[in-house]
Amino acid sequence: LSLACSNSGSGGGSAADDDSADDDSADDDSADDDSADDDSADDDSLWSSMTSGTKANLSGVWGSSATDVFAVGDSGTILHYDGSSWSPMTSGTKEELGGVWGSSASDVFAVGSDIFHYDGFSWSAMTSGWGGQIRGVWGSSATDVFAVDKLDAVYHYDGSSWSSMIGTPPELEAVWGTSHSDVFAVGFYTISDTDILHYDGSSWSAMTSGTTAHLCGVWGSSATDVFAVGDGTILHYDGSSWSSMSGTDWEDYLWGIWGSSATDVFAVGASGRIMHYDGSSWSYMTPPSWGVSFSGVWGSSSSDVFAVGSYGTILHYGGNSGSDDDAVNDDDASDDDTTPDDDTTGDDDTTPDDDTVDDDTVGLTWVSIPAGTYWMGCEPQDTNCNANENPRHQVTLSAFQITQADITQAQYQAVTGTNPSYFQPPSYPSCPDCPVEQVTWYNADDYCAAVGGRLVTEAEWEYAARAGTSTIYICGDDPSCLDSIAWYSSNSGDTTHPVCQKAPNVWGLCDMAGDVFQWVNDWYDANYYSVSPTDDPPGPATGVYHVLRAGSWNNAYDYYLRASARDCLNPDYAVMNDGFRCARD
Repeated sequence: LSLACSNSGSGGGSAADDDSADDDSADDDSADDDSADDDSADDDSLWSSMTSGTKANLSGVWGSSATDVFAVGDSGTILHYDGSSWSPMTSGTKEELGGVWGSSASDVFAVGSDIFHYDGFSWSAMTSGWGGQIRGVWGSSATDVFAVDKLDAVYHYDGSSWSSMIGTPPELEAVWGTSHSDVFAVGFYTISDTDILHYDGSSWSAMTSGTTAHLCGVWGSSATDVFAVGDGTILHYDGSSWSSMSGTDWEDYLWGIWGSSATDVFAVGASGRIMHYDGSSWSYMTPPSWGVSFSGVWGSSSSDVFAVGSYGTILHYGGNSGSDDDAVNDDDASDDDTTPDDDTTGDDDTTPDDDTVDDDTVGLTWVSIPAGTYWMGCEPQDTNCNANENPRHQVTLSAFQITQADITQAQYQAVTGTNPSYFQPPSYPSCPDCPVEQVTWYNADDYCAAVGGRLVTEAEWEYAARAGTSTIYICGDDPSCLDSIAWYSSNSGDTTHPVCQKAPNVWGLCDMAGDVFQWVNDWYDANYYSVSPTDDPPGPATGVYHVLRAGSWNNAYDYYLRASARDCLNPDYAVMNDGFRCARD
């Protein structure tokens, strides 16, 4: 493989072995790799990423069953899930679709500037030229359907035609009810002095919500157990009045809500957050902000829940069975290695080495990073820092090597035999030199080990990215410098690009900002900087999420492209803007 650029400081070779002798004098595995069950907890307790086949922003999701699920979004996108995979449907429109609901598998409504209907065979327009921004749809039956418009209208379908029920209400976003005579619509707090309307079967009236928040989602388990979510707000209606559940404002903008029961409720929103209510309190199920916002959530049961969001992201929750997926304690009946040494014949180099794959056959370029001391964390002049970037603290690192660029699709495939990337044929042109993405932390860790390396630590990553600078961005304090070094939302065209097309930093490293987020070795702890050791900090000993750095093709300049910005993600998640690079001592 020929990389798009090279660097004279690289550590790779084309003829000689990286190691002077075989590091493996005996079998790497003194015993079975799996001394205990692979799963420290039930795999089903996690959300997992699904392949949607689209990059469109998805806004709504609904299904008639676990094998008949619809998701809608930008550019007339309608997807269908049959229980095994998602596939696109022909909607007949290019407009943005904001919501979806149906009374059965053959009676489904999707709303946008117009309203569309699916009869079990095809989609067709029910209205034409309305030019609205219809965001929510719900019905009590096939002949009693309500749709709410962000441009101040409520519409009703009686089984034969749509008509306007009310004009100039608040700007409405969502609708839900228990029956024809008990319907709730939520939206903006406006001059009407309300953000919730109620329909009693004969007329709409304003409700006192106790908040001036912009509300985006509504759902309930009964007429006396209704939830509304919005701008840092979760409200609850007990049949007589609305009250705040959060006590204080949540940090996130919540867009959608659904539950299987009064004690199993899910809320989704900006910053990649998914929250859960167990009947007594709300808690976060997913980490903060990882480049995706969720707009819709629905499930067929408590163990079959779908969340949809930006860039075609769909997550699935399988519930928690309370036991481990593995029926037996160990995957392996015996030791992985049947011979004493990993390298039975050596590799492409003249003598065997500790790499199961020769670095030189996959085109890795290693750059040597000198030992040194730097200030890690939020720069004093940076006004956009998150609390997890503080306190700024001094770190001293030993010398190490790091790959010049993110691992590419071709390099990943050469080692693993697979290319999990979203940006590849048939949906996108072939780009072997683009960074591999849609890899989990475990995928990245395994790859680096296979080429004789490891994932870079978070402290090493920021040190290598800064390369002696102490500015907001690795190229300076003015964000205009980013165009020459990074692919991000302003110049990426919503896709990844071949590595090293942008200028490297002074140590010769490419794409240390933008193109794809980069997994690092560390577990995530928002308060780790307060207790981090000075010398070669390894990161927290345990955690739930792993750290991501660098920002990506879909991020704006003002947050994730900053040198100190930190993100995190469940290590099992594989997302279209997450990649990695490797390091070695």
